Amino acid sequence: MKRYESLLRRTFPVVLFIIAFLPRAIQPVSRPLVWYLRSAHFIEAVLAGDWANTVYSEHPGVALMWPAGVGLKIYWALAGITPAAHTVPPDFEAIHFFGPVPVAEIAAALTPLALLIALSIVGVYFLLRRLFDEATAAVAAVLLALSPYYLAQSKILHLDALLATLMLLSALTSLLYRREHHTRHLLLSGALGGLALLAKTPALFLLPFTALVLLVDALRAPQSATCTEPGQSIRNLQSAICNLLLWLLIAALVYVALWPVMWVDPGEGLAAVKWGLTRHATTAHDTPTFFLGQMLHQDPGPLFYGVTLLFRTSEVELTFLIAAAILGAAHLLRQRRLSQAGLDYLLLLAYAAFFLVGMCLGAKKMGRYVLPTLLALDVLAGAGLVAWAR
Repeated sequence: MKRYESLLRRTFPVVLFIIAFLPRAIQPVSRPLVWYLRSAHFIEAVLAGDWANTVYSEHPGVALMWPAGVGLKIYWALAGITPAAHTVPPDFEAIHFFGPVPVAEIAAALTPLALLIALSIVGVYFLLRRLFDEATAAVAAVLLALSPYYLAQSKILHLDALLATLMLLSALTSLLYRREHHTRHLLLSGALGGLALLAKTPALFLLPFTALVLLVDALRAPQSATCTEPGQSIRNLQSAICNLLLWLLIAALVYVALWPVMWVDPGEGLAAVKWGLTRHATTAHDTPTFFLGQMLHQDPGPLFYGVTLLFRTSEVELTFLIAAAILGAAHLLRQRRLSQAGLDYLLLLAYAAFFLVGMCLGAKKMGRYVLPTLLALDVLAGAGLVAWAR
């Protein structure tokens, strides 16, 4: 029996990778083409040493353009074709580009993204195994791999699936740091946070979330410390602030290292990002939004993301989220104390809820922006399923 369990433990990550990768890599979605064009021009500028011309979006989308651009470059070299991207100049507004682009070329850009997301889901499994237990990690990882809306967004050459994945990895790694206090986990969380920021600016949410995790760690530390003199709490808070600054430093280093414009003209890159933050906070999306039976050209309001999340959550996810809430509340009332795992579940719930609230504050709203919340809820749904089964 132990031999069987050991074999299953070793082979499950491989099976999980296959389950996550194949549905994302097979039959990619060819629309929208905006990030195909941006990725193509980005990698051409990088290889030409034209660092100043690597700003193609205010998002900024760099974390997507690197793997997609490399995939395209390899495909062009192997296929010996003239890229569809070469039919328009680099300064052409990508949102107005409609191709045509061969499906194989889209697949070449999307396959590296599918590979990264699949590997990240395996990474989430290992993190959850350290934080909780084998069963919770396995069930939550499978829910993530097969979550319908997450899977659909992962088949599109766009930012949101990658953003949500990197944010979840960073958040889980910060939780692991709270548990084990290994500096490498804090550094990894910061690096993943920097990558998430290179994907899209809503990843700024990771900064206050990491601060919350470190604050909780500082406030709980004296309970288990052998030294409980009055100054201990102050030292714990000072340590938390230093750790947050270290996290921010690592995130900034990754941000600068992987965006070439930051090497030669950081003002241009940061100005684009600042413009995007201001615009998206105050201006609704250019295309109308269908919400509650109406086509809206203005901000659909604060209810939009809550309603959207209900529609984007599958029956399985929603059922076991409810189970997690009921069983978690019952356990807390019965035990009257919060375990380390229980605290991490509450922090994940805070991550999901506060991100959704933060996105409600902006005027630009789209359904796919709920993905970071959805992924965190998938982890909680996995925990609910395991608790229900037990």
